[in-house]
Amino acid sequence: MGDTPLDDESVISPGESQVDDSSAEAGQSRVLKITSFGYRNGRLRPTPALTFDIRILPNPPRHIRASQSGLCKSLQEWLISNPEVQARFESISRTINNRMLAVERGGEVELSVGVCCQVGHHRSVAIVEALGRKKWEGLLDHWDIVVHHRDLQQDNTKTHKDQVRRAERDERLKSQQGDEK
Repeated sequence: MGDTPLDDESVISPGESQVDDSSAEAGQSRVLKITSFGYRNGRLRPTPALTFDIRILPNPPRHIRASQSGLCKSLQEWLISNPEVQARFESISRTINNRMLAVERGGEVELSVGVCCQVGHHRSVAIVEALGRKKWEGLLDHWDIVVHHRDLQQDNTKTHKDQVRRAERDERLKSQQGDEK
């Protein structure tokens, strides 16, 4: 997926971090912000330190997606029962855990993580919810976990650009049918 504008795992160098290092003091809480979002709705701003693209993972069946979001337990259970999803979840967890340890060593106070699927309603939401409940291992200081779903409340219909394309296509088809008569 390296040819897409959103790589599988992109990391911002420490110099580009949005974190204020000066306020990290002994005993101060650190914050892990995990945000789900839909690829079709654009990148997260500001860009998170870690971004995981999970569009390659299987989508829940249409009948489940139509009536449930990634917040629903049955959708989460369906998703996490898939071995491919389990393996990717563990990989994402290890990467985040390692970065959290590095944040502690570096004296930073915040780590931001983005997880995207195509629309931001199902896979990314379910994975972010699971990450929010996860018990992180080997961390020295207290971490507050903040979970946010950027695109969950957005309409699940096609984007405006898709609607315009569909309307233009329909007009072309009508025009072609009119020419044939």
